[in-house]
Amino acid sequence: MRRAWCLLCLLPACTRTTELLGPAPKALAYCPTTIDVYGGSNISLVGCGGPRLAPAPLEDGYFAPGIPDYDASLAGRIHARLVYDPDLVPRFGSSWNVRSCSIPGASLVQLAPALSKDSCGPDSPSGAGTFLGVCANRPAPILLLSAGMLDDRCHGGGPDSSEADNPAAYAQHFASRLDSFLTVRQTSFVLVGPTTEWMPAPLHGVSSEAGCTWTRPDWDGSGLDLWRLNRTYKGSVSLVADLHSDFQRHNHCCKLLDLACDTNFSSEVGGVVNCDGAQAIVDFWYQDLKALLLAGDYDCPAAQGG
Repeated sequence: MRRAWCLLCLLPACTRTTELLGPAPKALAYCPTTIDVYGGSNISLVGCGGPRLAPAPLEDGYFAPGIPDYDASLAGRIHARLVYDPDLVPRFGSSWNVRSCSIPGASLVQLAPALSKDSCGPDSPSGAGTFLGVCANRPAPILLLSAGMLDDRCHGGGPDSSEADNPAAYAQHFASRLDSFLTVRQTSFVLVGPTTEWMPAPLHGVSSEAGCTWTRPDWDGSGLDLWRLNRTYKGSVSLVADLHSDFQRHNHCCKLLDLACDTNFSSEVGGVVNCDGAQAIVDFWYQDLKALLLAGDYDCPAAQGG
């Protein structure tokens, strides 16, 4: 079974398009019913019941429909939607494997090989390369990644760092880590965006203004732009946006940022989103994933869809 390909967002409710890097293939020699989902705490969705630990064994990832913490993760919530989506079931059936490869507290620092040049003393990120092997067994043909590096304080960008602001160096290290991470993955298609959500700087005892106006979250987008221009990874990539402006409006920082305020997306436990914020993240990623699934010219067994 093969489906037609289009570069634009196909969903009726879609208000944005994503950018495809590289030419659209005439036929994709895989079936997209196996998907790996990577990110940190707010992709695990620990603030709304998601898993609080790394998968065990790390290399196998976490796929456990019916287990509450898996079902509450971004991977689990995507899986639940795919199984019953009336637009997708006729094409692909209801047999999906969506692995949670997200790890609470992890970023590109831990997912990618270590960078020796990124050691800067107390502000150095910890555990570089620790989780490089997550979901290494039987990698899925489609990979979703919320690519953040906010724990790298070596380049300033917020009140949690004693270093001078150096967004150019941050972008270079982000791009290098992202390229290395994707290069070691045996995947066919990547949906990648900067850190999806936005949170104030994770530091107690600083002023609200300092915590609300830190610049490092925006540097993830700059790093992704630099990677886009200089990447050596040659797989197919769809670049997605982020929800920073929405989360700033749904945060106690809204007044300081001169935004209209709405219900809080932050959990009472700092640094993670609550269930309202989790729903926004799920809706965001599912929209782009569904557009990709509807558009692709996939090679699936006839038994998986009509």
